[in-house]
Amino acid sequence: VEPIQGSAGTRVTIYGAGFSRDLNAIYTGAGEIVAASPDGKTLSFTLPRPPFLTDQWLANTAAYRQEHYGSESITFPLCFYIKNEFGITATPGLFSLLI
Repeated sequence: VEPIQGSAGTRVTIYGAGFSRDLNAIYTGAGEIVAASPDGKTLSFTLPRPPFLTDQWLANTAAYRQEHYGSESITFPLCFYIKNEFGITATPGLFSLLI
């Protein structure tokens, strides 16, 4: 997975093998994304904003985050699984979501 960390909206590329040229379902923990692979070895997509990361949640936790983290980003681990006609990945890709 490259890059290995970023915020929602980051362009992510997964390197591997057995990706479908037409239809790969990528399960991210932030939602499902469907992407094609130009070469069967790479998948690129833009990481969506996770459903839990609402404006209300950010507003409600702003004081806590400032007190405990200051201006440093909070990191949430996300795992990527890919499912297509060839099966599902056995080992997840890892990504650190920064908020």
